[in-house]
Amino acid sequence: VPPIIPLYRFWNSTVGDHFYTTSESEKAYVEENIPDYVFEGVEGYVIPPDWVSDPTYDSNFISNTTPVEETASPGGSF
Repeated sequence: VPPIIPLYRFWNSTVGDHFYTTSESEKAYVEENIPDYVFEGVEGYVIPPDWVSDPTYDSNFISNTTPVEETASPGGSF
């Protein structure tokens, strides 16, 4: 079974933007320093990229997943 980590979701109603992170330190930074982004909870769970590239992974498990890629909105990112 692969390790899974939470995908955290924030919402900024001022600009109509969601922000997602898997980083505990980034989550804490946003909560403490960027009050316009409100923590909404855990959106789901993801497999760390380093695990997917491991040749010993369970290919049956990976075949039933959807890749998620990092992107930035036109307004930028943190």
